[in-house]
Amino acid sequence: MIDATILAVTENPSWLEFFWTKSRSVQGSRLVVTGSMEEACDLLSCTDARLIVVDWQDATVSSEQMDHLLWANSILAHPARVLVVAESYQWDHALSLFQMGVDDYIGVSEHSDQLRTIVDRLLVRTTTHSIRSAQPVSQVPRPVQDPLPLPAR
Repeated sequence: MIDATILAVTENPSWLEFFWTKSRSVQGSRLVVTGSMEEACDLLSCTDARLIVVDWQDATVSSEQMDHLLWANSILAHPARVLVVAESYQWDHALSLFQMGVDDYIGVSEHSDQLRTIVDRLLVRTTTHSIRSAQPVSQVPRPVQDPLPLPAR
């Protein structure tokens, strides 16, 4: 069982029904729904979301709004993973979203049957980033070096 909160950003009830039908079998997950990116930014700190899912079906979400959401998420102690769901996969959108910091981007027309697997993977994936060490710095193994010879007296 996964104790996780999913923050969904959408104004479309049919998209929300589709998403929750595909992903609700993730045991222990809770869904918090917001209709705007601004509200999602406000809810980030109090929901402790592990996953943010953004409905990218229509052009109501701008790049600036997405950038603001990603920034607000990045300054949290435990940032959530971000999944953007579009009607169809477009490589130019994917490139810009990945450069902005989105964890995954899928097209419903291509991957609707794999949505639950993708959500599971994003919820379970560890939050340790490669730049952050899993061990305290003092315990990170250091390469062994030959000691420098002492100067002669």
